[in-house]
Amino acid sequence: MANLAILESWTEYERGWGRRPDGYTLHINKAALKRFCEARFIRNEQICARLEISPSDEYSAPGGNPKVVMVTDEVYERLQVEIGIWVNKADKERLGIRELVVNPDAKPTRFPWDPAKEGA
Repeated sequence: MANLAILESWTEYERGWGRRPDGYTLHINKAALKRFCEARFIRNEQICARLEISPSDEYSAPGGNPKVVMVTDEVYERLQVEIGIWVNKADKERLGIRELVVNPDAKPTRFPWDPAKEGA
């Protein structure tokens, strides 16, 4: 059976510089993605307080369009114990992360469960 995970893209926003891609995170399910985002927000506020800058001056935000991907056994095992793993484009290839591609010409298929909603 395939190891399915959630892949979320991130964008970094920095006052005066604009925005740029900030990589991806992998999660075992959407609930883990939500916990990761909450922890990331708290950590960003703590860092900004230490640097005496406003949290709105520099932050990363999720893209809001998580995708279901297939991952290797090794990555899946890590996701069992970590709420998220940061990856970049090169990591996606090296770690064997494969996005599930939908063929627009294919007949609709019904699954007994929705992997995108699992754990939500």
